[in-house]
Amino acid sequence: MNQALQADTLPAELVTFLMPVTKRYLLLPNVTVAEIIHHRAPAQPDDMPTWFLGNLEWRGQSVPMVSFEALNEEPFQADGRRQNIAVLNGITNPDKLPFLAVLTQGAPRLMRLTPDEISSDDDAQDRKGPAELMVVSANGETASIPDLNFIENCVIDLHA
Repeated sequence: MNQALQADTLPAELVTFLMPVTKRYLLLPNVTVAEIIHHRAPAQPDDMPTWFLGNLEWRGQSVPMVSFEALNEEPFQADGRRQNIAVLNGITNPDKLPFLAVLTQGAPRLMRLTPDEISSDDDAQDRKGPAELMVVSANGETASIPDLNFIENCVIDLHA
């Protein structure tokens, strides 16, 4: 089993969000999520990669919004129907990127997990993309743990 999932390194219970994206779920600790908001169109600058959806006005500041799927080199939908936005706290370099928004394909679900309810999905590891740390089974649901360091660095590099 991956060292990141060893029972002695996890708290007794993890409070997480299971976020639907195209054809999968993302699994994030609840402390990384600042707020879940209803979809609204971001301001879209010209000449940006497809994964960069634009800048969203949120609580008086401009927050870059991305598509996890496009960053992970997969197709995605950005039509606004039944979509939400997860505003995440910046973790890699909060001075440069205090918040980051990710488009979701529905309402995220709060999930409490004990260490024995989460395990690496070894069969799916060879199919993971560049924006994923690993694929896991979380209480019977297959989910991707996003590589927030990779995602944040893509946004920081884009704005450098």
